[in-house]
Amino acid sequence: MKRKQDIVQNMKTWQPFQQAALKQPMTNFEVLTSNRLVQRTTFGKHLSVIVNFGSKTYKGIKPHTAVILQDGKKTVIETKGLD
Repeated sequence: MKRKQDIVQNMKTWQPFQQAALKQPMTNFEVLTSNRLVQRTTFGKHLSVIVNFGSKTYKGIKPHTAVILQDGKKTVIETKGLD
C-alpha cells in the first residue's frame, strides 16, 4: 500500500481526538478568516480543533495544519506533502 505509513500515523494522531469528540456535544463552530480557510470546532468545554486549510500561516498555525487543544494539551498535525 503506497500510503500505509501515512494512514497508520493519521489513525494514531486523530483517533484519540475523535473518541473524545464523540462523547461530547459540538458546542461551537467558527470561521476565523474571511476566506473561510481557517476554522475552529469546539466540543464540550475542553476540546477544540483549529484547521488551516489555507496557504498562509494564521496566528502561528502553518498552512495545511490542524491544532488539537485538549485539556491544556496541544497536538499539531501537519499535512504538508500529502497532496
